[in-house]
Amino acid sequence: TPPNAIRINDSLFVDWTENSNLNWKEYTYDVGRHFGIQSKEYQESLPRDVGNVKRFNVDSLLTQDSGVSRARYFLMPEYDEYPVTGITLEQAKKYSKWRSDRVFYIYLIESGILDFNPEHHFTIEEFLLSDEYQNNADKITHYPEYFIPSLEHFELVKEKVQLGRFLLGDLHTLDEAFQKQLDTYLPLTKVGACDGVKCPATLYNFAGNVSELVDSENVVFGGNYLHTKSEVKDLPIHKVNLPNEMVGFRNFCRWVAIENPLAEEEEEEIEMPVLLSPFYETVEKE
Repeated sequence: TPPNAIRINDSLFVDWTENSNLNWKEYTYDVGRHFGIQSKEYQESLPRDVGNVKRFNVDSLLTQDSGVSRARYFLMPEYDEYPVTGITLEQAKKYSKWRSDRVFYIYLIESGILDFNPEHHFTIEEFLLSDEYQNNADKITHYPEYFIPSLEHFELVKEKVQLGRFLLGDLHTLDEAFQKQLDTYLPLTKVGACDGVKCPATLYNFAGNVSELVDSENVVFGGNYLHTKSEVKDLPIHKVNLPNEMVGFRNFCRWVAIENPLAEEEEEEIEMPVLLSPFYETVEKE
């Protein structure tokens, strides 16, 4: 099972949390380190300014400007574990490719195939053309591919939820969001917030908090903190303008087979490393 993921079937996995501001900071840091903070690549990796974070008017429950700027929400450590928002579909796809490269790179280091080199900008494509791969082709049969799910992928998960095989942790909808605002000033909640406990086969905030990107133009899945429980219980699909302060995303992942004539017919299950960052924490299979 890849880090931070729950198994859907033998070849498909889903993150148990939304991607957080901290996850995105790791990405932008790496892009800036490689290309430079003045580069086009770095500037295009930053979340879009979609206005200040919204909060509820206490008297009317209508949303109003919270005074927390988009830059503050993204940059301040106090919001690290909150969902990253203001992301375009193209940005999310570039992040997914970067994450695929990084997770596979760590796997190769943990397996003793590569040595860590902070100056090297690793990519899967480059590695598959390298001598290191050719010398270890019998050991490396698959690589992880993180991606933005289609509606069909979301429907697979929705079916698991309806059958009771996946749990929905913390339905963060209108009532919870209003109370959260009274406690913390903002109506959003942290990703994976379930009384501090990480439960196997639990999808945190899958039906609330922020809606989630689908690999389709201006389409999102699930409700957000402006919806009621009755509005999100069927895991709805919406059309919105992107980027949007109410929309985040979570990754799905699949193992991609490498075409290799030296690969053995019987393959051992690949064990992924457990890394120090909360971005890479692993949920054990039941």
